[in-house]
Amino acid sequence: FFAVGFGIEAEIFPLNGWVPDAYSQAPGPIGAAFAAIVAKAGVYALIRIIFTLFDLEVASEFLLYAGFVTMIIAELSALRQTNLKRMLAYSSIGQMGFVLIAFGIGTQTAVVGALFLMFNHAVIKGLLFMSGSYLVYDTPGKEINALKGIAKQLPLVSFFFALGAFAIVGLPPFSGFWAKLWVLTAAAEKEMIMLIIIILLVSVIEIVYYFKVLNKLYFEKREKEIEVVKPTIQSFSAMAILAVVIIVVGFYPDSILGFLESAAETLLDKSIYISNVLGQNMN
Repeated sequence: FFAVGFGIEAEIFPLNGWVPDAYSQAPGPIGAAFAAIVAKAGVYALIRIIFTLFDLEVASEFLLYAGFVTMIIAELSALRQTNLKRMLAYSSIGQMGFVLIAFGIGTQTAVVGALFLMFNHAVIKGLLFMSGSYLVYDTPGKEINALKGIAKQLPLVSFFFALGAFAIVGLPPFSGFWAKLWVLTAAAEKEMIMLIIIILLVSVIEIVYYFKVLNKLYFEKREKEIEVVKPTIQSFSAMAILAVVIIVVGFYPDSILGFLESAAETLLDKSIYISNVLGQNMN
């Protein structure tokens, strides 16, 4: 019951049916908040309950299988989407599946990687939803095909979306690369060769559907002109800040790794959590 309740917020399959409709119909800033905050709260609550109350070795199997199924189904669904916001929504679900897999590996390195993934997803998906919302603001049905050549009309917004796309698929030197590398390293340490292959194949799927959008933006000609809406100074400032974070963390991952390693140690040591939060100790 814990898993079901928190699994709805954490976007675990098959409890994530609400996500594509909620994300695609919400205004851009709301979709960004959903992707950046709501799912992370659900994942954190689920992981905290599992790591504190249950045998981690037994729970790891649940996290690995739940994450694997969630990631595969979501990424294949994202590949089939013609609506940009629904594509981003399914991509978010896939990322949450990846996070569960990282937690399921269960080592210190893997947990650091999982927390790094959550941080990156909050920043990168926030940028993608905000920039993507402006790209499809006045397009019929928010269709990806309507984005042909729009980079000429919205160059900065298109740049922000491209930056987010490069980062979320894990291309160096952006922040998403280091998180994926951390998780792959943890899987290699436990000799999970099949898991490494699956993660790499899913990364290829991500590249295909994100680069399909970038191809429309930059390399295809407009069939007809549409009126675009340029971002307000507040929206532009928010997107610029997120873009700077992606680049800075990409070039200087050590700037946050210390915090992530400390958080991972606390998460894995349930006695510290119980002592600090509940005022008890495990003697």
